[in-house]
Amino acid sequence: VLYGLIGLKLYFYYVPLMFLGYSLVQTGDSLRKFFVFNLGLATIIALLGAIQAIRGPEFLNPSELESNIRTLATLKRTAPISGAVLYRPTSVFVSDGRFAWYLILMWLLGFGAAGYLLLRTKHGRALTFLALGIITAALILTGSRGGILWTGGSALVVTAAFLWGAPWKQREVLRVIKTIRNGLLVCGLGLVFMIWFIPEAVGARWAFYSETLLPGSRYYELSFRVGDYPIQNLMAAFRDPRWLYGNGTGTYSLGVQYISQFLQVAPPAGGVESGFGTLIVELGILGLFLWIVWTVALLLAAWRVVRGLKGTPYFPIAFSIFWFAFLLLLPFTFQGMAPYQNFVLNAYLWLLVGVLFSLPNLARQPMFPPMSAAPVRAR
Repeated sequence: VLYGLIGLKLYFYYVPLMFLGYSLVQTGDSLRKFFVFNLGLATIIALLGAIQAIRGPEFLNPSELESNIRTLATLKRTAPISGAVLYRPTSVFVSDGRFAWYLILMWLLGFGAAGYLLLRTKHGRALTFLALGIITAALILTGSRGGILWTGGSALVVTAAFLWGAPWKQREVLRVIKTIRNGLLVCGLGLVFMIWFIPEAVGARWAFYSETLLPGSRYYELSFRVGDYPIQNLMAAFRDPRWLYGNGTGTYSLGVQYISQFLQVAPPAGGVESGFGTLIVELGILGLFLWIVWTVALLLAAWRVVRGLKGTPYFPIAFSIFWFAFLLLLPFTFQGMAPYQNFVLNAYLWLLVGVLFSLPNLARQPMFPPMSAAPVRAR
């Protein structure tokens, strides 16, 4: 029963935040404040992570770590050819992976918010571009190859989408191009700033990225990590004797170790790293099918909203939210269940879905509030 309860919490506990997000954003000013607050918070978290990447695990972490989080908080990677050693920062999170996932989300929101602010208002632009620069620098310092690749690929996708959804009829496409130019310029300046002031830290990470991601390297891992490895893990789920109907919700999810420690019992044996494979092992093949059904239904509903906002200032934000939901629910979950079960990404998913569904109401509001008539003085 406890496994089932923790599974339900991980999968659906934050769904009601969708209604909160919908009611939270009712005016253009509330939308601007929402993104300014979140990007301001992300700037602080990213800056702390960047400093930790340079200073090492002693920064932010207590002197004595518990055994179950010591490895996550002090993880270091070594470039296979040059031998360069780099520390993977966790910032305010428990693991480096959660920090990298958070930065991917905030980079997308920052890019979308920049497009909206350049089309609607000047307030918040400086903070948005500052956040983009710091988040980009922190992403490079994370040592996360997935964070670099997913953010780089997303930059190409959202750039093409912003041009497609630009308000061409209103002749404001130049502002969209300006958003893309300024956003990419700020990201580039963040990289130049790091190379100038901390060349050793950037060099170690460049060595690790290039020696494992470039096709010419003998330690090239990209095709295996993206293609063969997740498929092998998915196929491993069918070796479980209960793959047809599953072992139960939550039996192979995050937090199982705490239940086994509390009850003084061994955790369930088996499990796979693939997210879709985890759904098969827990819920059976029918459970995976139903999971894909609700995922596709949500994405289609979100895409209808995005298409309806084409040509409006809200399109950049709408597409950024849709793209984050797509990444989290399909490719991220296909590779592993940990990103979806991470409570930070899960909470933001449902909160932002509610914000997305509220945008058509904002688009129907007048661009500027009507001026009230001057009061007539009685003679």
